[in-house]
Amino acid sequence: MKAKSLLVAVVCINFLACLSAALADGKVFLKYNKQADILQPTQKVYLRWDGSEEKLVIQTKYEGPAEEMVWIVPVPAEPKVTKGDPNLFEKLSVETRRSDISHTDFPYLDDIGGGSAARGARDVVQWRRRIGDYDVALLKPAGGENVLRWLSANQFIIEDKAVPVLEDYIKEKWWMVAARIHPDALTDITRNRLAQGLLDPLDMTFPSAQCIYPLRLTQFVAGPVEELIYIEGQSHFQPVGSSKGWEMDVFGGPQRITSENQKHLSSVEFATLAAAGKTTKNVVRHLTKLRKVFQPGEMKSDVVFEKMDYVNLLSLGGNDHIGQAATQYGRHSDPAGIPHLLSLLSANELQRRLPAAENSQGPHPRGQNQYAVVLSQLPQCEHLRGCIWALGEIVLEHGRDRAIEDTLVRCARHHSQPIRMEAYIALTKAGFSDLGGILLDRFPRILDRSKEYRGFGWSGEGWILRSEADVITDWIEQHGTPANKHAFAGILMKAIGELPARAVTKTTTDEWDHPVLYGWPEWLIARAVDTRDSDVLPILQKLRESVPDANGVVSFLLKAEAACGSREAIPVLARRMAEDQSRILRARNVHTGGNDSVPARMNEQLFARVPLEQRPPMLDSLTQRIIRNRGARSDGVGRILDVPAETVDAIIRTTLSDHELDDWYVLYLLAQIKKPQDRDREMILSLWKKKDLPKQMTIVDVLWLWQDSKTLLALRAQGANGEVLSELDRAVTSLKGPQ
Repeated sequence: MKAKSLLVAVVCINFLACLSAALADGKVFLKYNKQADILQPTQKVYLRWDGSEEKLVIQTKYEGPAEEMVWIVPVPAEPKVTKGDPNLFEKLSVETRRSDISHTDFPYLDDIGGGSAARGARDVVQWRRRIGDYDVALLKPAGGENVLRWLSANQFIIEDKAVPVLEDYIKEKWWMVAARIHPDALTDITRNRLAQGLLDPLDMTFPSAQCIYPLRLTQFVAGPVEELIYIEGQSHFQPVGSSKGWEMDVFGGPQRITSENQKHLSSVEFATLAAAGKTTKNVVRHLTKLRKVFQPGEMKSDVVFEKMDYVNLLSLGGNDHIGQAATQYGRHSDPAGIPHLLSLLSANELQRRLPAAENSQGPHPRGQNQYAVVLSQLPQCEHLRGCIWALGEIVLEHGRDRAIEDTLVRCARHHSQPIRMEAYIALTKAGFSDLGGILLDRFPRILDRSKEYRGFGWSGEGWILRSEADVITDWIEQHGTPANKHAFAGILMKAIGELPARAVTKTTTDEWDHPVLYGWPEWLIARAVDTRDSDVLPILQKLRESVPDANGVVSFLLKAEAACGSREAIPVLARRMAEDQSRILRARNVHTGGNDSVPARMNEQLFARVPLEQRPPMLDSLTQRIIRNRGARSDGVGRILDVPAETVDAIIRTTLSDHELDDWYVLYLLAQIKKPQDRDREMILSLWKKKDLPKQMTIVDVLWLWQDSKTLLALRAQGANGEVLSELDRAVTSLKGPQ
């Protein structure tokens, strides 16, 4: 028999795993072009396997006359065949277009049946129907001659040289899915989509006991065949035997999460939680992406897939594969990866891949050019950071290891900042308490460099320097010994003492809101306050005496002094807080009389159905600012002055007791109380008794911020205006949570 034309599709098997959120704890590189994934391969295959049942979705590309295309898919058991998701491969392409490499993410750096069967071949056909644009028949393993006769009689014509291979499949009891373009679908649009590989795929589900790619029929296609295969399962997969010619990339796997708000955790905080066993792992589906161009001589046997050994991924070479393999060793906490990771992080290997700037052809290491040095290193060391990150993850699961610690310590002293910082986090996960000495040695160098750049600016080297400085100070604050902390405070005091008189010029647009600090001097002061070292107090007082009383500078320094234990600063701050009443009320869209006293936030149309904790800062009213302030904290770029709750509350209570204040300003200040007491509640209740509707609405918000369900319920029991009652109900429901 001579065929008009033949296109044979092959089968492969994929695996089923849990699908989760995409990728939170790490950095990635662009690998494949999406257009190439969608338009280039001859066949695209997605397979999923749950241990007993296999799902195969296959989309083919054929550039000859569409009416001559014949597509035979052999499968090892009777399949269920349906039309596949037309967008599946585009979604997979988007999901896998970047390499999945984990490391620490530091701030700043998708029926027409029938047909005339030939005599004697009637029992061959299980069914025949139209599926999408295809005329599809499912043929039983009922004898080779009968199958071949039926195919020929029904215009599913195959080449003579393919007959022996087809008969072998039938002898092995394989079923055949035979497809061609349905005559009613032969339009120019269909022809073009088929030629581009965009015609809707076929989706086949059938029992299967192994992961196999029946490739033997494909050898009869004229010329090379490119296969793009996605395998999903409980692990990653590789072809059995030689991986020569295969491109392999892996995605997903177990990823560490915490019940706390990860968005607001610094890298040191997250590593500390991990070291304390306060994190869990969430499995993102394992997805392997394989690509190979097969020559006809390479397609004489089927391909079987097995669980991947990540050493084979390493052996492919290239930074992408190294980073992916390291990531999987880390995500699976696999100690088998230790020797490979240590080898990749040897002193010689690091020097070869990241030569010191003074020994390289790169920019000079001084001044602003250091910014360019770090930026140039980031893509070069991404895979090495993945290796360091993986060692930290392995130590978390299997305990401390001397060889790992020695390597990480050497990395922590490396000239490359990204390498150093990754090592700081890995050593934190390892519980390495001697890191303080390394950090204290590095910190003064960062401060010296900041002088060249005039501190931590909005861009360039300032942000690069600050990124490392924040990690160092976070670690000293959380893990440093008393001696570490005292030495750290001394370094900061020296730097603050060297500040020029007018260095601190502006800290925040609102003294009594949470000040987010961006300047270099303010950063130094805020970090000094974090030490809670009383020796810092004289330096702060001396600095305050030399600065102009403008832009909130003096109040900022007074709060810093109060945070370090100064009782004298509290009444001064209370007076300044009272004096600022008019500006705060005017700026926050609050007036003292008539209907205009209703803050903009209280517009029922805007907020009636929005839970309190989800209300956006749509209008900068006093009440909206109250709600937003209590959720404020460092955004990873700015820094909030960390004043102890007791000190903040003392300043506010002194202001409330010693000064005559507008009721709205009283509510504004009460909302900032961090640890409310009975006297604070008494003041709230006295304002409630005035029966001012807008103020009662705001009082509900203040009590909600205090998490005071008891008082809210008591007010509800007293009865209230319908609008206020609805606000009370929302607040109480929010605090109780879903029932």
